[in-house]
Amino acid sequence: MTELATVAFDIETTGFETDDQLTVAGFNSDIGSRILLNTDGKPCPADLQDRLEERTETLVTLTTHESELELLEAVKTFSTSKLTPRDIKIAAYNGERWRGGFDLPFLRTRLCHHGVDWPFATLPYVDAMDVFQKRFNTTEDTLTGVYEELIGSGLNELDPFTDSAEAVEA
Repeated sequence: MTELATVAFDIETTGFETDDQLTVAGFNSDIGSRILLNTDGKPCPADLQDRLEERTETLVTLTTHESELELLEAVKTFSTSKLTPRDIKIAAYNGERWRGGFDLPFLRTRLCHHGVDWPFATLPYVDAMDVFQKRFNTTEDTLTGVYEELIGSGLNELDPFTDSAEAVEA
C-alpha cells in the first residue's frame, strides 16, 4: 500500500458569518507552499512573495486574485489540476470534524454562494484536531495553544499577527 503525501490546507476569512468572505487559501507540503490571496481589488506589495519565503525558508508560490470568486475558482483549478487522489490527502486542523469544524463548511458555503463546484470531491481528507485532543493533554482548544503545548515556542513566532482579526485587517 502506497502512503499518500499530506498537503496541509487552511483558510482565513473576514469573519464567521455566512456572508463573510474568504481572504486566503493556503496549501503546504514538503516541497513548498501555495498561497492564494483575495486582494479585494486592492494593490498587493510587490515583495510579498519574497517576504513570505524569507519567513518560511521554503518555496512559496503566491497568486493574487481581485475577488473572492476569482480566489475560489483558482482554489478549484489548483486542487483539480495539481492534487491527485492517488497521491495526496488533504489535512487540516478543525477543518471539518464530526459535529464541528470551520474551514471546509465555510469554504463549501462560499463556493455554493458563487456557484463554484467543490474542489476536493475526489481527495481523501483527515482532520488533525480530534487526533491531538484525544491522544494528548491539550488544555488549549486552539491551534496556537496546541503548538505551544506539544511542540514548544518558536512556530507561533513565524506568524506576524497576534490573532486572526489582525491578519484580516492587514
